[in-house]
Amino acid sequence: MLEQPSKEYGAFIQFERNRKNLTREKFSVLIRIPVYMVERLENSDVYPADSLIEKISSVLDIPFHVLKTIIWNDPPENK
Repeated sequence: MLEQPSKEYGAFIQFERNRKNLTREKFSVLIRIPVYMVERLENSDVYPADSLIEKISSVLDIPFHVLKTIIWNDPPENK
């Protein structure tokens, strides 16, 4: 695990949110955070706590442990 979240996790969350046809506004209501925080989340600018990861995983239908791994581990390097 990293001390800081992966720099790529925000793009993954944004992709999954768009795949579910959720606007940032609707997503923010569903996970109970302000819209500006969704933007920061999708820019990988925040360190999401387990409670927020749980809400995101529930809304996006991604298992908690999978999403936590995506957020807190470096992506594999392309060789």
